[in-house]
Amino acid sequence: MAKETCAVILAAGNGSRLNCKEIPKAMVEVGGKPVIGHPLNALYNSQFTEESISVVVGRKKKIVSDYCFKSARICEQPIQDGNLSAIESALVGLPQRFTDILVIHADDGLNLSPYAISSLLDIHEKRGFSITLLLSHNYRSSAHRKHYLLNESFVSSIQPISQTDGRVNVFTGVYCFDRKNFEDKAKLVEALEGKERQITPIINMAFDQKSLGAMVWENTWLGINTPIELAIARELAGAGLA
Repeated sequence: MAKETCAVILAAGNGSRLNCKEIPKAMVEVGGKPVIGHPLNALYNSQFTEESISVVVGRKKKIVSDYCFKSARICEQPIQDGNLSAIESALVGLPQRFTDILVIHADDGLNLSPYAISSLLDIHEKRGFSITLLLSHNYRSSAHRKHYLLNESFVSSIQPISQTDGRVNVFTGVYCFDRKNFEDKAKLVEALEGKERQITPIINMAFDQKSLGAMVWENTWLGINTPIELAIARELAGAGLA
């Protein structure tokens, strides 16, 4: 059976580190449009359609839903308890023909290109990885703790980042996974008291099973967690670099 990919944009976050109060993080303006508008444009330019794009909403969901409802399938994450639960919300009712899922965190897709998307999907499908990560050299202390070492497109080692490290490969929050494998593994990830259900344990399982792949995107990658990072993104967008 030929593989068919659905894209999921995670847009249910509170944006507490960004100090969002009146609007959700996904609706913060960068480059003349809401943050979520950038990955939506990249997906449409990559031949995805309204039927094959899902947007997961949560806090102040109406604002995001009103912006996206003509461009994507809207899914609600009732309780914001982690990105793993957010992805599960998107899979509810999703047609079974979508065997691979491309995930984009809304605030990590500001300058994601159709070329990066197509290249990532190509590696994922040809190599048959359980999960394939999009990596970058653009380290951010607010988001990154791990350095991914590659042997071609295979993740051969995951190491903690130290202050002495130079050029490192860091995770961009964009990845593709095999749907059946994900659904099977997600059942094993239980909620721990006081902690969110995150995708990290499933990534670790794929690594242990030697089924974790990755692609390094050499272009500048932008993500937003803090007011300083938002200001940088807006400055680069104003200069036409985002």
